[in-house]
Amino acid sequence: MNQNIKTYERVQTDGLNQKQLILILYNGVSRLLVEAKEAIAKKDDQLAHDKLDRARKVVFHLLSTLNFEAGEIAHMLSPLYSFIIVKITEANMKKDADLVDEIIPIVENIKEGWEGIQLDDKTILPENRRIIGNSSQVCITV
Repeated sequence: MNQNIKTYERVQTDGLNQKQLILILYNGVSRLLVEAKEAIAKKDDQLAHDKLDRARKVVFHLLSTLNFEAGEIAHMLSPLYSFIIVKITEANMKKDADLVDEIIPIVENIKEGWEGIQLDDKTILPENRRIIGNSSQVCITV
C-alpha cells in the first residue's frame, strides 16, 4: 500500500515544470505553518514540532537548490529563505504562534511572486537537479 502512495505522489508530480513543483512546496510550507499554529494553540508540542520541522526542511531544500548562476532571483531568495529558516527554528523552540504568524505572510508573498513570473526550468535549479515529491516528502535527483 505504501508503495502505491509513493507511485501516486510521483505521478502527481510527473510532467510538472520546476515552477509548478516549487509552488507545490510553497503551498506545503504554508499548510504546515498553519497546522503548526493550530497545534501550538492546542498545546500539542510534539505535533507543532513535527509540522515546523517539516516546514523548515522544505524551505532548506528550496535554499539548497537555488542556482546562483542563473540570475539575481536566487541571490534575492537566499537571504529570505535563511531568514524563514531561522524564524521557523525560533518558533519551534519557543512554540510561539506569533512567530509563525510572522512567517506565513512572507511565504505567501514569495509564493505570489512565483505565481506571477515566467521561467524556464533552468532559472532556479541547476540542470542536473530536479525536485521530486510533494510538500510532505521532498527529494531531489542529482
